[in-house]
Amino acid sequence: MIKTLALNLLFFLFLTLTPHILAADIPIPPVTGDNGGLGTIEPPDTIPTVTGDPSSFVGKLIKNGISLLLIVSFIIFFIWTLLAGLQFIFASGDEKAIGSAWSRIYWGMIGIAVVLSSYAIVKLVEIFFNVDIFTNFKLPGS
Repeated sequence: MIKTLALNLLFFLFLTLTPHILAADIPIPPVTGDNGGLGTIEPPDTIPTVTGDPSSFVGKLIKNGISLLLIVSFIIFFIWTLLAGLQFIFASGDEKAIGSAWSRIYWGMIGIAVVLSSYAIVKLVEIFFNVDIFTNFKLPGS
């Protein structure tokens, strides 16, 4: 009962005092500038700026992202295969462990084949449609 009354009192105070607090006359200093008095916002020095054509920046970003994904996928494939080899070593003739190690190797090969084929598809799209995705991200004739 007391908790309910206390919560109702806090809720009532919140509802009655909030409009008065929000409507308080707080002086806002004027900002002068060439944007109708709004001023200009300058980014920090740590943010890279794009010079030239922004679509080339997007193309480089896509190229670097795909390169990073390729490198990471090959590292994961190497570690996956290494762990499968260790599983072979520690299997000690157990058929179930050997089968699990072979399964790991097969799935690793399938994964790296998917990665390489997706990269090949992107390169084929570039060649067949004469689109340079990796450097300047422009359609032909533009």
